[in-house]
Formats: sequence, structure tokens, C-alpha cells
Amino acid sequence: LIRGFEVELKSNPNHTLEVFINWSYQDNKEQHKGFDSTNLPLEFTYAPRHKINAGLSYRPTALFSAMLDVSWHDKYKAPSYWYQIREEAIRPLDDYTYINLSLRYRLPYTVSGERPLTVFLDARNLGNETPFETLTGFGGQVVGREFFIGMKYDWTQ
Repeated sequence: LIRGFEVELKSNPNHTLEVFINWSYQDNKEQHKGFDSTNLPLEFTYAPRHKINAGLSYRPTALFSAMLDVSWHDKYKAPSYWYQIREEAIRPLDDYTYINLSLRYRLPYTVSGERPLTVFLDARNLGNETPFETLTGFGGQVVGREFFIGMKYDWTQ
């Protein structure tokens, strides 16, 4: 049995700014013990009880935009076989928060009066969180901070 809800609030205080926050809650209750095709128990996993996301988008001109987002995930339980591989007791994995920043700028290069070339900088996981990731099957720690610089050409202009 899965019960939950999600609440989201968005606002555009002015033409350059957009803010949002959402919170989701999920409660899982196993009613029957079952097994999958490999004879491992069917489990509710990877589902934190609480998740909160918040973001701020700033676009002062059509040429420049910035986005800051924060995502917090509550503790969650990995599948029991993951703990066996790691030789650990079954326990909730720690909560974590990701902070990401994205900057975009359309260069003055024009084609048919349009500016199709955009440069960007993405900074991910600015808080340098390194939670364990279990979705790969064997698990490992997520890498810390990452930075990406790139260019994008929009052919649809």
C-alpha cells in the first residue's frame, strides 16, 4: 500500500523572477511478503518519506538566465541484497541535499536576425554531497561537485 501527496507553490513576483517550492510525502506499507523471480523479497525501496525541492529562476533579459535549485531527500532504505553485498546491517541510508546552479548566455552571433548560439555553465552538487547510490545494484558513493561548460546551437531558430 502506497499513500502520499505532493504540494507545490510557484510564484512570478515580477517578469524576471520565478520561484517554486514543492514537498512530497510517501508512506509505503508492505501488506504481503512476496518474492521476485530470483527469490529475493519484494521490497519498497528507494522511496524517501519526504522530499523537498526549491528553485529560483532569474531571467533579466532574453539573452541571460540563471537557475538555482535545491533538492533534499530524506533517509531511505536500499534493497536487502545491497546491504548483504556491502556486509552492512540494514539501516536507512543518510539524507542528502543537492544544490545546483545553471547559467546561460546567448552570444551576439546572429543568423537571420536570431541568436542561436548559447554558452552555458552548469555547477552540480555545490554542497559536495556524496551519498551512497544503490540503483546500480552494487552501490557506491556519488561523485561530489561537478562543473560543465558547453555551447549549444539551436537549429530551430
